[in-house]
Amino acid sequence: MPIYEYRPCSGECYLCNGNLKLFQSIHSDAHSTCPYCRQEVERIISVPQAHIVSRKDTMKDSNIKAAGWAKYVRSDQGTYELAVGPDDAPKDFNRPPDIDTGED
Repeated sequence: MPIYEYRPCSGECYLCNGNLKLFQSIHSDAHSTCPYCRQEVERIISVPQAHIVSRKDTMKDSNIKAAGWAKYVRSDQGTYELAVGPDDAPKDFNRPPDIDTGED
């Protein structure tokens, strides 16, 4: 359901602080009075909410390449190959072995 914003037609309200936000069905009629202070209100046009992009969409290969990032996939134990990325990115790399410092 969308969020609609309302403000008092005249005066101010200490209950809604002059900015009332209500969840309403897109098919329901606009409110004419504030449910808190009972003043006459008008619906205002507000900035639409941005579309929320899921992580799955963000991490698409096309988005990664367009951002100039590189994506590597493991091809063997400790070896990674470039899956997507700029032309100047290294084609593969080896993960350094874990270093044992001897400290417990």
